[in-house]
Amino acid sequence: MGEFVGKRVVPDHVGVWNQKKTYEPLMIVLDGETGDSYISRKAVPAGISLADESYWSLCAHYSAQMRKLEQDVDVDVQQMHSDVTAVKNAMSQEFQETHTAISKELDDTHKAISQELSETEQRVNENLEQTSSELTGKVEQAKSDLNTGRQELKDAKDTLNKRMDSIAGGKTSDAEILDARVDADGNTHENLGAHIRSGFESARADQEEAVNRIGRMAAVSDAMRTANMVHTVDFCASNVSGEVKATAISLGHGDRAGIIINGALKEGENDVSVLRFTEPMAFKAGTPYTVFIDETTPKVGYGIYFYEVDTGNCLQVGGINRGFTPANTVISTAVFDNGGMFRAGVYSTNCEFENHEIHLYVVEGEYTRKDFYGLLTAVDVPNNAAAIAAVRDDVRKNNLIAMKNVLLNDEAGEPFFTSMPVGVLNFGGTVLNGRLGPTVGTYAVQFSSPFMLEKEKDYTLFVLDEHKDLDYSVYLLDETTWKDVMENGTTRAFNVIHSPCGVIPAHSTGKHQLRIWAQQDTIFENRAVQVYLVEGRYTETELRTYLPAKEASSATNGLSENLNAVNRVSDTLRRNNLVHTVTCQATGSDGTICATATSLGIPSGTVISGSLGPKQGKNTLYFGEYIWLDKAKAYTLYLRADEEMPECSVFFYGSSKNGCLQVEGNNQGFSVHNILPQTFTPDESCYYRPGVYTSRDLDFSDYEMHLFVLEGVYTYDSIRGLVEFNDLNDNFTSMSAVRDSLRCKNLIRTVNYADSNAATNAAVQMIADGECDQTTVKIVGNMGGNLALNSLRCTSLMQLKASKAYTLFVRADEGCPTLTAALGDEVTYGFIQINGASVSVDTVNRHCYSFTADKDYSCRVRIICNAATVFTGQKIHLYLVEGSYAEEQIRSWAGYDELVQVEEDADQKIQDLTDREDARWVSTHDGLENILTVSDRARKNNMVKMIDSSVRNSAGEVSATATALGILDRAGVVVNGIMSGEMGASILKISEPMHLEQGKTYTVHIVDDDPPAPYSMFFYKIGSSACLQQGGSNRGVSAIGSRFEQVIPDVTGDYQMGVYSTSAIFSSHMVHAYMYEGADWSMDDFYAYPKSEALAVVISEMAAVKDDVRKKNLVRMLGNKGFRDGTGIYRLNAVGMPDPAGLVLNGSFGTASTTTYTNISEVFHLEAGQSYTILVRDTDKTVDYNMTLVDKTTGAAVKQNGTGLAFNVQKSPFGNFVPDASMDVRLRINYRKGMTLEEHILHVYVVEGKLSQTEMLAFAQEKEEEPEEDIGFPYESYNLPLLKLTGSMKGISKANKVKLSYTYGDLSGGCSLKWQGASSIAYDKKNFSITFDDPQTIVESWGTQKKYCLKANYVDFSHCRNIVAAKLWGQAVRSRPTRNDKLYGLPNGGAIDGFPIMVAINGEYQGIYTFNIPKDKWMFGMTDGARECILTAETHAKGTQFAEEAKVDASDFEMEYVPDEENTQWVKDSVNTLIRAVMNFSGTTAAEVETALSPYLDIESAVDYFIITCMFALTDNLDKNYILMTFDGVKWAFSEYDLDTAFGNRWDGKIYYSPDTITTFKGFANTHKLMGILYSCYKDKLKARYAALRKNVLSEANVQMTVANFLVDIPKGLLDQEVVLWPKIPGTNTNNMSQILNWYRLRCIAMDAEMNAL
Repeated sequence: MGEFVGKRVVPDHVGVWNQKKTYEPLMIVLDGETGDSYISRKAVPAGISLADESYWSLCAHYSAQMRKLEQDVDVDVQQMHSDVTAVKNAMSQEFQETHTAISKELDDTHKAISQELSETEQRVNENLEQTSSELTGKVEQAKSDLNTGRQELKDAKDTLNKRMDSIAGGKTSDAEILDARVDADGNTHENLGAHIRSGFESARADQEEAVNRIGRMAAVSDAMRTANMVHTVDFCASNVSGEVKATAISLGHGDRAGIIINGALKEGENDVSVLRFTEPMAFKAGTPYTVFIDETTPKVGYGIYFYEVDTGNCLQVGGINRGFTPANTVISTAVFDNGGMFRAGVYSTNCEFENHEIHLYVVEGEYTRKDFYGLLTAVDVPNNAAAIAAVRDDVRKNNLIAMKNVLLNDEAGEPFFTSMPVGVLNFGGTVLNGRLGPTVGTYAVQFSSPFMLEKEKDYTLFVLDEHKDLDYSVYLLDETTWKDVMENGTTRAFNVIHSPCGVIPAHSTGKHQLRIWAQQDTIFENRAVQVYLVEGRYTETELRTYLPAKEASSATNGLSENLNAVNRVSDTLRRNNLVHTVTCQATGSDGTICATATSLGIPSGTVISGSLGPKQGKNTLYFGEYIWLDKAKAYTLYLRADEEMPECSVFFYGSSKNGCLQVEGNNQGFSVHNILPQTFTPDESCYYRPGVYTSRDLDFSDYEMHLFVLEGVYTYDSIRGLVEFNDLNDNFTSMSAVRDSLRCKNLIRTVNYADSNAATNAAVQMIADGECDQTTVKIVGNMGGNLALNSLRCTSLMQLKASKAYTLFVRADEGCPTLTAALGDEVTYGFIQINGASVSVDTVNRHCYSFTADKDYSCRVRIICNAATVFTGQKIHLYLVEGSYAEEQIRSWAGYDELVQVEEDADQKIQDLTDREDARWVSTHDGLENILTVSDRARKNNMVKMIDSSVRNSAGEVSATATALGILDRAGVVVNGIMSGEMGASILKISEPMHLEQGKTYTVHIVDDDPPAPYSMFFYKIGSSACLQQGGSNRGVSAIGSRFEQVIPDVTGDYQMGVYSTSAIFSSHMVHAYMYEGADWSMDDFYAYPKSEALAVVISEMAAVKDDVRKKNLVRMLGNKGFRDGTGIYRLNAVGMPDPAGLVLNGSFGTASTTTYTNISEVFHLEAGQSYTILVRDTDKTVDYNMTLVDKTTGAAVKQNGTGLAFNVQKSPFGNFVPDASMDVRLRINYRKGMTLEEHILHVYVVEGKLSQTEMLAFAQEKEEEPEEDIGFPYESYNLPLLKLTGSMKGISKANKVKLSYTYGDLSGGCSLKWQGASSIAYDKKNFSITFDDPQTIVESWGTQKKYCLKANYVDFSHCRNIVAAKLWGQAVRSRPTRNDKLYGLPNGGAIDGFPIMVAINGEYQGIYTFNIPKDKWMFGMTDGARECILTAETHAKGTQFAEEAKVDASDFEMEYVPDEENTQWVKDSVNTLIRAVMNFSGTTAAEVETALSPYLDIESAVDYFIITCMFALTDNLDKNYILMTFDGVKWAFSEYDLDTAFGNRWDGKIYYSPDTITTFKGFANTHKLMGILYSCYKDKLKARYAALRKNVLSEANVQMTVANFLVDIPKGLLDQEVVLWPKIPGTNTNNMSQILNWYRLRCIAMDAEMNAL
């Protein structure tokens, strides 16, 4: 294909087309008959005609005009050569005369140049003299107009300042800013201050309301909120006349259980009695459901029923409509007679509602009040802490009582008694208000939920009322008899004053309730009462506990302060947390206490204070009790620490052999600032205790930290709990800036997401910032620009419906950089485009965008960052609502900063107008030198005359401007601003119209010494947006390279020249453009002489080389610029006439991230057999590069006697050569090390003939300093293990070993080395098999071995796929239900293991390898047992597919290991017994599979092989590259091997397979007979094992961790050098962690879908 030069592919010219040949994509061929050129669209088989447009595209049309042009050019070139020869002869004569006096020659040259300048100036003056008077008048008039304009602008500014001052004073009604007294709802305020104050008052009210709602949500547990079937909706109830009588307003996504009801529900002809308020819910007959109704304010007179969607019938129990009345029963369980789709509705015959808030929960199953109550709110704590402290914890925990809401109304409907439960803080607590007794006629009230008592068990009841100033009692009511419980024939009463505590036996088993009874009039006013009923016999003293006042206060304060931290995690996490913090101290080396961990009294919390580190002689501070961790189980760890806490880690210390918890042989630490949960499986089971560890000196100032460790695997969403008040407060400003009605309808829910690119050190996290504000995402990390990580998703999935209108809106906090938010299609994984426009908004120019969906979409918002940016927590707020809205309809009010911006914008406009005219004169002065470097002929004949112009973006704002340099330099223009296709500002017209004739040839030359980005000049027809076309295609001229190009218009017309770029930023950037009639224009015609900064070097170089050499030099340097990722990395500038051999280099060169070579000259011809001489002149002795001559088509170096030629700038800058073949060539620099150059000048001369250096130079060369010793690449400075090999490599092959010496760390000795592998033998970088003379221990867990493998990983530039996939296989082996003791303790359960190292042979660095275990018996734990064997599937054969019996002769399987190589027939017999069992299988069930195959096959290993081969898309492992092993000669097990094609990598590393289609389960089943049986007959167990693996081993998080932990050891500098050493390695720019993880994420989606569909 084409050659790789960064992120571009250069088409390859391959000569005359031959129909018998095949062609790769992007190859250009010449049609010998017509002279036309074609380019291949894709790979072309032999025999395809050029007329077949599906394979070929016409890219160049040869015409008679071109032939005529060539002839004209030949004539012109001959004439030019004659002219040049004459000039050069004259110059030669001059140099000969001054050979002995160089200084005199320089004086003469300067005089000649001065004379030329004088003559030029005289000619310019003569040309200008005719228009001098007119120009002077115009300039004077312009100055006068400018001064007048400036005065007018100054007056306007003064007036505006006065206006703004008066506004600030605010003393009169005229002082208001425009219409700022009018708010967003059209209400006019008395003045601006009243408007702003009203906004803040409204904001405070909104904030209080939001906090109260969060509190209601906090009262319900995570589990119940998650399981809730209710989704409230906005609804209204209208009578028969259409008049709305009642409304229900949903509280939205954040609180889907909540509604606010307004209006009246009544029975009557013109009234309505039912108000529905939820989406349909599915109920099943005969299934229990629990209904929980939570009211903000208790209300009587209504109930909640469930109405069938189609018929309106109610849910029934026992044939009666079942309703739920919150005034009587807050929580109820019912089993309904009927089922179907039902909506919840409020029913009443006469009830009025005013902002009445209800939360409704419907959960399948039977639950109690305790199940529903979640976390307490902050206000609960101080109000109830004293009561909590008065009773033992275990009493509260085991209390059978759960109080309920009670509301009793009198005949007038007014409440006279209420009981309000405390809630989760104390289920047995309630607050009583109202009156009981004779006056109201009610003595007793049930005020608890039902509870169970068991017959013949003793219970103790305790009534706690600390005041004891009211005389009332509590009774137990038996629901079976509806009578009070008796004892010894008397009702058992518990009087709050006289007998608050006592034992009561249960006489029957059943449900009971509590009753409060008052014999005389008793008034309750916020009376806090607690009732405890526990199993067993206790005294009051045993139930109560008293704390001293100081300790009680401390406990209360501690609980309040740490409540927010607890609330941040879910109920599940807190309940199942294994951690229990304790107070601990650390003692320093001086014997004093240096650090303290103080438990917060809640299991997870501790406060760290003091100092740790080397200075203290103490690095670890324990802070928890010992916990048991099992090596067979996975655990999830979650940490939350103060943001100010310094960076340190938590480790677990125990009685294991390593003293510290290890994972895969490494001590496992957890950063205190990692916000995501981390999953781990310990290597060893034992008791561990947590401790804070730091290796550096750190000070801790009362930093709070919470640690949670749970058995199992949990995601962030399952761990995250309720919102903190600070979150609400932080987000309030952003929430209040958007209207409530639109926030409630927002479709967006932000989620956490993270991505990274190890190759560029980019890593970014999108953090959903607060449950109360689901619009907000916080960004932390770095992304954008050349970091190759430019976009990231940040929301959950959203559904768009065809033909519906939507509005996308974004707000960013102050200080947020420019970001784009676009809707990404989750089906195509592209961005949604409607009518050719992306559905996107940005934080600077376009905040709001309305569109109509052209089809249904499943989409997410992706954040795009184009410039490399470091984010430190900047926030953006996203909204997507149904309907079309302008920004002013979305916004709630304008911020103060926006009002201030009015004045700043006015000032800026005044300054811009002033600066623009000043800039024009400055630019003209700066461009004067350019005028003098261009010849008179070029300037006089130039058709281009620049103008002032601008281009606006799609938002109507000026995006870029062009400022002409004026009459002295009509070709020059200064460009400022941004040009962007996405912003709709890609064309900036910069010239006056030019008349161009059809068929006429014009020469165009663009001069731009340093283009900021790739851009071109096009020609736009006046009166339309059409481009000038040549040969039917738009004709543009690139600004890069400063080439001369011919333009031949298809159509006559008037055209403007315009800058075209889809992505460029210009900052006072000067451009010159020239266009001439005719084709006879070249560099010689254009330049008068070099620019001043290069002039001295040019003259010196010209004097140093003989005239004859300069005349005969074949080299003409070219100008060019290289780009990578849109950023300029290097620049080449040819010096030009009269020094075509000179080149100026600027930029960075010589690394994988820049460029390793550069083409620097125009093409010239070499003849076979002809002698040539080359001379490279570069005075900088620090640079190191080779100058080569390469074929212009293939890029191959010119060869002499079969050897490629290279001339090192320091060691061999001069040489003679005779090329083996005739060819057109160009000069190329191959950089040998990284370097950054600035205005670096070099010269190269290539002439015919065999000359000496003396014959090339004009005078004797001074003796130069010896070049510094080339130390090569400093690989030994990198922190990676190094294997050094020494000795002769002659004769090495796969069959032939060579004897070498080795050094590896402290180990040394002799070894043998040979090539290893099959198809990989053909690669430049070889794999090796190494055998040490004496066994060595390389890795402790590998034992002492002699034979190892050095893997080059040629097709896997990341070097991780093979070993990472093997490690994951090993994890799968260890997680199998049936433990295989032979494999369990091996490094990777029978798969290879390894780690990255460096290899050097005879002092030459060879690159990165991995030091691997070979396919040997000890890899599988074999010990020379009589019936042990390892077979490898070597080929794609029917035997390896289990479709026929195996030959076991390397044509299908090969014996990798057998104890007795003379006795192998049993191996063949045994494996074919297994194959025959598979071939003869005819069953259909899993049981039949196990009966038929389990005697000969470890079925669990086959299932794992089936799943993992498919999950990693191991295309080369379906019927090859797998291992069969047996330990007893009967039963065989599968194992993975040769895994470098994992994660979508093709066998040669040149293509990544699609994660959606490659290696499906069905496809594998069709390839291998055994897998087909598992797919068809073992489905349930296959699915169960798949689900188990996806939860842990094959989870995205575990794969990411395994990949990252392997790659963390490989330095980037070694990867860069890998490209230099082995330039043909594929995938160097894409084969990395980012590709692997992104591919695997998409793979999981596809495989999950296929497995679920089984």
